[in-house]
Amino acid sequence: MEVIDYFVTEKLGQGFSFDEISVMVGTSPQVLRQTYGHWSTEGQDRIDQKQSQIWLSMGLDANGNPLPPPTVQ
Repeated sequence: MEVIDYFVTEKLGQGFSFDEISVMVGTSPQVLRQTYGHWSTEGQDRIDQKQSQIWLSMGLDANGNPLPPPTVQ
């Protein structure tokens, strides 16, 4: 794997957008999408998982919705 391939796939995995990475590597977002488009869902999955963890720590459900108040018996 070339250094640029590693860099781009790592940045996509971290959730960077094609637009952001294109500035870093000096190529167009369109070229990156054509070459690395299959990696973009992996990055989004990582972002979604992290966001769910943050919401749960804030007392929200995994989708960011308020949890129902606990029932007292």
